[in-house]
Amino acid sequence: MGYGLAAWYPTLLIRTFALTPGQASLRLGLIYLLLGSAGSLAGGFAAERLSLRGVRDANLRVAMIIAILCLFPAVLAPLMPSPALLLIFFGLLTFFFNGYFGCSLAAIQLATPPNMRATGAALFLLANSLIGLSLGTAIVPLIDSAFFGGQGQIGHALATVGLCATLLASIAAWSGLRRYADTVDIVARG
Repeated sequence: MGYGLAAWYPTLLIRTFALTPGQASLRLGLIYLLLGSAGSLAGGFAAERLSLRGVRDANLRVAMIIAILCLFPAVLAPLMPSPALLLIFFGLLTFFFNGYFGCSLAAIQLATPPNMRATGAALFLLANSLIGLSLGTAIVPLIDSAFFGGQGQIGHALATVGLCATLLASIAAWSGLRRYADTVDIVARG
């Protein structure tokens, strides 16, 4: 979803609201810079607070909560009738979505034996990049073509990707909470 957002939201603003590439890039860039950065910090802070309260699966639990929080802005943002509303919902989505970065990498570190942590992080980033850059950017026009007539009005396709990605991510994280907590305990005991 993240790579699809980065690749296709500028096009959505240009095609739907006649913004210039410079106008679209400036608006989205500021949102990524400010709200994306704040979201990354907030996600890590939330996971740390839960962890300090003794929640063993804090990092994965925050990732699950973030996926749920992304659901409505991911679906609504590309369907908004004005650029201002689209950017407001996109800002919320960017804030929530970027919250997963810190806690997801921390989740991998805590569930991986110390001598394999660098490899675990590298494999996560490799898979994220390979799948995200290839499938994430291609899925939007494919969905537009398959389900929405392929006219290049990609708002509905972006909403569909947002719906599917956030639901799948929240279900996947939820299904792994118990085993993740057990794994973290085993790794911590050495």
